[in-house]
Formats: sequence, C-alpha cells, structure tokens
Amino acid sequence: MAGDSLRIVNLLGVNRCLLEELGQVMTGIHFHQNTFTSKPFASIEHERDWLEQALPPAFVLLQPELEKEFRRSIQASEYAELRLNCTVTGIREVDGGVQAIYQREDGKTVDIHGKHLVGADGKRGYVRKGYLEAKGIQQLQGLYKYDATWIAANLRITLPTPTSHPSFPPWKLGYQPEELWDVFWPGGFHFCTHPTMPIATGRFGPRQQKYWRY
Repeated sequence: MAGDSLRIVNLLGVNRCLLEELGQVMTGIHFHQNTFTSKPFASIEHERDWLEQALPPAFVLLQPELEKEFRRSIQASEYAELRLNCTVTGIREVDGGVQAIYQREDGKTVDIHGKHLVGADGKRGYVRKGYLEAKGIQQLQGLYKYDATWIAANLRITLPTPTSHPSFPPWKLGYQPEELWDVFWPGGFHFCTHPTMPIATGRFGPRQQKYWRY
C-alpha cells in the first residue's frame, strides 16, 4: 500500500501506530536476474520519506487484518452499515442518483438507493463485468499483451535454531537465528527475471511475525 491509499487509510482511522501492527515499511524495491538470492542489478530506496510527510512511502500489510480494522470502524459508525453475504444482481441509474439491487443470503432481493455507487468489487466484479462493460466501458489490451496465471503463496517462516537444526553450517560462523532472516529472506520487495516465469516476492506483515510472499 502506497501513496494516496496510505493517506486515505490514515483518515479512516488506521494511523501509523496501527499500520505498524499490521505490517512494515517497505524498505526498497530490488530487481534481479534469475532469483532474489542473486545480487540485484538495480534497487530503489523506498524507506526514505522524500516528500517529508507524516507517513512513509509504502507499507506491506496483512490485508485480512486491515479489513478487520475497517469492519470495526464501520460497526462503530452511525453513518455506515455493513451487510455481509450479499450478491449484487443489478444497477440502475435513477433520478437523483443510483439504485443497486442485491440478494441476501436468505434469497430475499433488496433495493438500495444513493447518490453515488463505488465499484470496489474487483476487476471481475459485477460493477465492471455486469454494468460498465454492458455500456461499452471496457479495459482493453495496451501496447503490450500480457496474459498469465500467477500462483501466490503467503509463507510464515519459522527460523532454525541450534536446537532444531544442530548441524546447520551457519552456527559455526557465529550466526544467530534472527540474523538468518536477513540472510535468506532479504528486506524489501524483489522482482526477478526468472527464465521460466517472472517472480515477485518479499516480506510483508509485521516484521516480528516473519511473513514472506512468493
């Protein structure tokens, strides 16, 4: 999460103290040949606040935990209501605003009216696929065609110790378990030009919880 999204989240009550409970500052972006264990051929320092603002340029967060904070805020607000397990089935422009039709978990159909509709249901959600594309508003291929299936794994690393891995060679070199985190899972986020398939990988979530996204 970076830029304006961080400032908007801060305005919604998820301040820097809370952000640091949900994630960590992204320290840098690194570009590698083959894998992230090779020396990067280019790096961008991303921890420094070049614009001298109250928030860092980017955080790498646990999204489910951020969503929990949003839900708590909505449930505590007198201006919003969270309706779960509903499916949007229609959108109509009406005098004075917009009408959305959705189906509840029990099968009942409900209409809701408002001045504006925010389509935050993803690139395959109803707002784009069922409403905008029917009006001819489409996301088309640009100059470079790209179509691929990505597999993402969120890993939580348990560091080895002299007790769990007594024959692990780094112990003889004086390494402590915590130091291995920086050696084998380096800071920042990494983009790799692997010959089989491009790789995007790096740390995320609270630093002490040792999450790695691959």
